[in-house]
Amino acid sequence: MTYLKIHLFTLFLSLSLSISNDQTHIETEIIRDLIDAEFGSVTDESTIYDIDQKDHCIIILSETFTQTIDTSMDSMGKFQKRGLTGLDSSTMNDFIKKNQSSVKITEFFLDQIKTIFMDKKKWDEIIKEGGWARYHSLYGYIPTISLSRPGINEKMNKAFIYYGAISDKLGGAGFYVLLEKVNNKWIIKDKIIAWRS
Repeated sequence: MTYLKIHLFTLFLSLSLSISNDQTHIETEIIRDLIDAEFGSVTDESTIYDIDQKDHCIIILSETFTQTIDTSMDSMGKFQKRGLTGLDSSTMNDFIKKNQSSVKITEFFLDQIKTIFMDKKKWDEIIKEGGWARYHSLYGYIPTISLSRPGINEKMNKAFIYYGAISDKLGGAGFYVLLEKVNNKWIIKDKIIAWRS
């Protein structure tokens, strides 16, 4: 009887871990496809940065950003009125729940853009040491991207995510993005601006 309990507990634990790993894999897919859509093509006019082909590079902060939404101010209805008409309650609730804490972003590679994953502590040290002048001396004007964890609906075919991109004190913007999975790729359906400097 004890052997059966141990075996059932082990089976339950392995199933729990596999579900958790799958969720992380899906989140990585969403983040990778978002970054590729927004920054992957140097001719894409939807990006807010003008990057030469030789310098086609971005920095991604390697931990997710948690201060993404003020639930007392930002309701699902407000997001829908601002343009995210496809946002549903299960996606929004998953987004709020997941972004209570930060997680490490799994590194990935893209064909058309070099990605540098940087620890937030290192990024903060660069800015503290010499401000944006220090950052520019090391990386030029390539953007640093901060990302939330994506909220995913129950069918796992819609996602809601926040990302911010900044390359100078007055050179950045933040966005809320709604994505949908089509033919095994996450594509942007709607996007609204959260802030701009």
